[in-house]
Amino acid sequence: MATDLQAVLADNIQKELNISLVAGFLDPRKPNSIALTRLPGSHVVDEDYNGTQDVLYNFEITMQVASGDYSALKKAQEQLFVISDYLESITDLKEYDEKGQEVTKDFEFETLEVQSAPAELMADLKTVRCGLEIGVTVLKNRYKRSN
Repeated sequence: MATDLQAVLADNIQKELNISLVAGFLDPRKPNSIALTRLPGSHVVDEDYNGTQDVLYNFEITMQVASGDYSALKKAQEQLFVISDYLESITDLKEYDEKGQEVTKDFEFETLEVQSAPAELMADLKTVRCGLEIGVTVLKNRYKRSN
């Protein structure tokens, strides 16, 4: 489920902001890259008797730039703020097939919250990583199985 949500969220960000974003992990060999990664701590927030659940999934959007490239670092931080602003405005997540037709998802989007403002996360000899954390709440039914 989180992988499907991750792919749909990454797709929506890419299409709306026209950026190249990987739904997965950063490649340490590629500076100036950006990824949407799952974080631990996702959990069921609420569940009713028929199995309908509010589930919170935690994600992080991370960018890396070459160490010492301060203009790239500034640009990365600015881009993360643009992404953060876009995420704050999301009211629905849609998924489309290759023909542009909307596809049925196995979840219903509820809310998206930016949980931390963009910040530097880590620096080493080769790269500096910046990121922001988000929480996405979806509605799903534990008894309904997707095909």
